[in-house]
Amino acid sequence: MQIELNPETQYQQWLCWVSFHSTPTYNLGSTLHQYQKSINSSFLPTPMLPTFPIDDAKKRHIQQQLQQLEQTHAMQIILAIESGSRAWGFPSPDSDYDVRFVYVRSPAQYLSIQPYRDVIETPIVEDAVLASKMDMNGWDLRKALNIAFTANLTLIEWLCSPIHYIQRDAATPLRDFVRQMTHLPTLAHRYQNWLFNVTKTSTDPAQVKLKSYCYGLRLALAVRWIAQRQTAPPMDLPSLAVLLDETLHDRLAELVQLKFTQAEQATVPRVPEFDDLIAASLAESWPKPAPIAPTQTDYKQADRLFQTLMPIGYAGES
Repeated sequence: MQIELNPETQYQQWLCWVSFHSTPTYNLGSTLHQYQKSINSSFLPTPMLPTFPIDDAKKRHIQQQLQQLEQTHAMQIILAIESGSRAWGFPSPDSDYDVRFVYVRSPAQYLSIQPYRDVIETPIVEDAVLASKMDMNGWDLRKALNIAFTANLTLIEWLCSPIHYIQRDAATPLRDFVRQMTHLPTLAHRYQNWLFNVTKTSTDPAQVKLKSYCYGLRLALAVRWIAQRQTAPPMDLPSLAVLLDETLHDRLAELVQLKFTQAEQATVPRVPEFDDLIAASLAESWPKPAPIAPTQTDYKQADRLFQTLMPIGYAGES
């Protein structure tokens, strides 16, 4: 069954996207007014692909697991999201739940001579409530701020995931900082490399794995988004699909709907227009990324943000 996001849910995703992709001078009020007008006029600005939201009971269960993790590790989560195919917008019936988060420790832990790991990882487990596998992995805020200088795809995609489990006030300035530090040509090269690795094994001229096709099309559209809009792209396929014409958009909707019902190894006939899109994105030319070398000003800005967010993000003892 095809499930579509209601306007309120789409609106919340749009707000998250604006917070990461807009410039500091973005006129949010004016744009918000236009978006609200579009909803009130009973139409959405762009067509939507099929979407498969996580139901409230499962969300609450994941939130409870995250809260338990906070207690176990004496930290507080700033942002927790869904990653992987569920957040990208093309899950399979048995897709795992890939829960990712950024967390902050107490001031006392940061000042301790005892070393603390800057990641928290849980094993992949079969979860009875979710009826699927789940794992939860997170990065310390300090690690996230250091990685922000490198146009790291993992961090950037976490910050613009459309599926949130926890989102505290500290997530907004973190998004702003990462957006400011993101070097678009480097980001485009990273997406192109990922696209190359996804498609290099698809050598059959007539058939392609459905999973690989969805992966490749998402990455190809991300490259096109950077080229056309000169901003970091959204991470989910429904948002990226606005770049397609109506015919290709409908073909993509069929693929996404099919993936939701098929096993991971299912194959589909190639679509020449999709293959052309992937080839064009791989051929897109960008300035060679210079070695990323943060300035002292960048580090000072990161330090100020870290020092500001630490007491905001963590409400426990210091």
